[in-house]
Amino acid sequence: MALSPMAAPRIAAARAGELDLAFALLPHVANQGVAAESVLVARQPGQGAIAGVAAFSSTPWESLRGGLRGAVFVLPSQRRRGVGGALLAALGAAIRRWDVQYLHAWGEWDAGGAPPFLARSGFEPQRTLRYFEADTRHSGAQCDQVLARLRAGGRIPEAAAVTTLAPRHLPQAIALYRRHADLSHDEAAARFDAALADPACAALSQVLELDGRLIGLLLWKRDAAVPEVDLWITQPGFRHGWPAMLLLEAANRQLVRQALPRYRFACNDAAGTTLQIARRVDATLLRTTQTHVLAL
Repeated sequence: MALSPMAAPRIAAARAGELDLAFALLPHVANQGVAAESVLVARQPGQGAIAGVAAFSSTPWESLRGGLRGAVFVLPSQRRRGVGGALLAALGAAIRRWDVQYLHAWGEWDAGGAPPFLARSGFEPQRTLRYFEADTRHSGAQCDQVLARLRAGGRIPEAAAVTTLAPRHLPQAIALYRRHADLSHDEAAARFDAALADPACAALSQVLELDGRLIGLLLWKRDAAVPEVDLWITQPGFRHGWPAMLLLEAANRQLVRQALPRYRFACNDAAGTTLQIARRVDATLLRTTQTHVLAL
């Protein structure tokens, strides 16, 4: 006797009373640009309990393949019953309405360590990310040596000046980040508000100005006791060594003042300048991960 096919799970937008549970199952997406209407829940036919959840962010991700991030979670008892596939299909349909072509998996995994579900669903590796940790004093000394050579060779404009990020810099800093990440003003401003709420990170964060124009910024965040670079951006036309190195040198001085012996930063495989700086300051590679993307 042939088995009857399993009925497809039912997918619907999360109701108000379900959002807390959805974010508890997907804690890494909370406060990351996920609106209530961007949360989906799955139920098996005839059952009231939630079998899985999905969510997507309205914040663009990966400028080379414009798209949105999405996350799926299926309760262990409901796995291998079509719930994940149904949520992924609904997620893709919702994201297509934003006129983007790619769904980015909301997570990073070691090379070869991504969940098999991603490969079965058509996701492919997108970016390699490298996470570094550096010794503050050694890094500062290396920065000083490199910058001394660049100054002696006339490579750094005399008018270039690095100062601690202050309220007067925010309009230009927000505008730079908006263009870099294709965000709304409010989304970009929220990133600075979160970082500057921590006095230690506010003291570390630096901006680079040239003739009154903000051409670069280095924003920090705290990860336990080790500070970590949050944003490290320069204006088009200045995306080479000396602007990024000037910002790091200034931040190193603040790290020493705060008696912080180490710091961390990350970059993807396209960030040639940051990778070069990591080599110059003898940073330790902590781990390498990959992101994954699905063409819709």
